[in-house]
Amino acid sequence: MGSSLISSTQPGQAAALISVSASSPLLIGQDSLTVVYSGDANYRTSTSRAITVQVGYPTNTVLSSSNPTVPVSTNVTFTAQVTSSQSGGPTITGNVLFRIDDSAGSSVPLTNGTAQFTTSFASSVPSVHEVSARYSGDQNYIRSRALLQEGVVTPDFTLSDSLGNVGNLVIGAPGDSSAPVTLTISGTNGYNGTIVFSPASCVVTPAGSLSSCSFSPSSITGSGSTQLVIDTTAPHAAGTPRTFFGLDGRTLPPIAVCLLFLITQAVFKKQRRLSLVFGSVILLALVGLWACGGGAGSGSATTNTIPGTPTGVPYAVSINAAPSGVNSHSINLTFIVR
Repeated sequence: MGSSLISSTQPGQAAALISVSASSPLLIGQDSLTVVYSGDANYRTSTSRAITVQVGYPTNTVLSSSNPTVPVSTNVTFTAQVTSSQSGGPTITGNVLFRIDDSAGSSVPLTNGTAQFTTSFASSVPSVHEVSARYSGDQNYIRSRALLQEGVVTPDFTLSDSLGNVGNLVIGAPGDSSAPVTLTISGTNGYNGTIVFSPASCVVTPAGSLSSCSFSPSSITGSGSTQLVIDTTAPHAAGTPRTFFGLDGRTLPPIAVCLLFLITQAVFKKQRRLSLVFGSVILLALVGLWACGGGAGSGSATTNTIPGTPTGVPYAVSINAAPSGVNSHSINLTFIVR
């Protein structure tokens, strides 16, 4: 090892270059260096304080990600591989400090020159993180560092239908059903949620369409398709039920018959023959009224006609796919009944 004066910065100061030759190398590991100034005709000799120098083989750290664009809340593993160009050297030991952005980091020991760190991201904000791996070095190898950019995305899906840009359905008559419409769920960024379709997933406006939606299958996990059918209502008659029987238009249920008979027996308790005769007459009269459909005020059943789904009215249908905790998506179409 030798030294030589390389410059004089200003009066009373100078700089020297210390060189290490292959014939007289520093020892691997930590070396203590001291500089001695020999002095001259004007200045006395002096000795510097000792400094520690780490001497070792150079290393190279390569950092990789198991998924460079990872979905939210999904594990990702970072791998640091530490190598050296020194052939036949000792085994590389030490630790690798993994840091994400400005975090404190996690220190992982090397195993066969490799260290791994697994984590996940709770949010896609920010969408890009800087990940670093710092090899600490050991008694034989000097430290090195590697960086990469890790992307974070939110799993999502798209919703489309087989009608394309047309979006219109024509149903032949009230009571008929529409042709099946294929709804397609396409998961993106690792989406694997389950979407459940029910009649509540379908909103028809304006009100009064007397229609409903059905889906087959009723749920999709990840990606897939379901068949949507819109069912309408046909005109039909709705009758008003007959009364049991009535007197002056008032309904008289069977229990009233029993009560009248018992009251008659109580009133004519002492005149047993008369009570039996009178009670039997009342009972027969009431049964007669019942069999004939009632007395005055009770007649045949009335009939109401329900018109069914109105014709010629354009209805808007909104299909909403909204699994819990995930962005919802919807599509719109229309139908009309001829």
